[in-house]
Amino acid sequence: MNALLTAFAAVLGVLSAPYAAGLTVTVPDRELKRWWTPTRTSYRRQLTLALLAATLAGLAARGAGVKAVTVVLVCAAIVAAPLVVIDAEHRRLPNRLVFTMLTVAVVGLAVCAAIEGDWHRYLRSMEAAALVFSLFFLLVFALPSAFGYGDVKLLAPLSALLGWFGWLEVYYGILAGFILGSVVGIALVVARKAGRKTQIAFGPYLLFGAFLVIAFHTELTRGWANYQ
Repeated sequence: MNALLTAFAAVLGVLSAPYAAGLTVTVPDRELKRWWTPTRTSYRRQLTLALLAATLAGLAARGAGVKAVTVVLVCAAIVAAPLVVIDAEHRRLPNRLVFTMLTVAVVGLAVCAAIEGDWHRYLRSMEAAALVFSLFFLLVFALPSAFGYGDVKLLAPLSALLGWFGWLEVYYGILAGFILGSVVGIALVVARKAGRKTQIAFGPYLLFGAFLVIAFHTELTRGWANYQ
């Protein structure tokens, strides 16, 4: 059942690709007010978005299983896909999509808490979002060159989604993003495709790190329990 759900979520990601591809063009355009309006893009861009959305949505569904929160996670994953491309192309994470993801997390998880009668999870999610955002906001305020404000804002919805599963997932979800970004950054420097001062888009690694931990959070929790 879980494998079927994962495949279905991946198909939804693929189906969202034409519209998501258009968002990678309209969202970064600050002058465009109706940024949500569909627009035509190249097949190459649509294929890229299909692969990204299918992967992220599949990871989300694998971790959640047959539960109400799966819908929230898959929707967040579909929103995340254009953010990956936009950050890679423009080195910024527009509020238009980051706040959309935050709305999906805040409202969607509230609905899940009401359905399941588990408000403790929801409270933990909101605490995680507020705590992680505050910590990294202070970090960037003290060390502006260490991180970007767009990345800090992105951490809020990601922490909320991770917090639904537990504090351990929040910690490892954020850590995974930093590890992925560091590994790729070092590899680019070694390959001489980037220098020490080259600005690297960090949003994609934060997104994939979070969804990877969501996908394998059960194994992570079980391994941690065995370790203790």
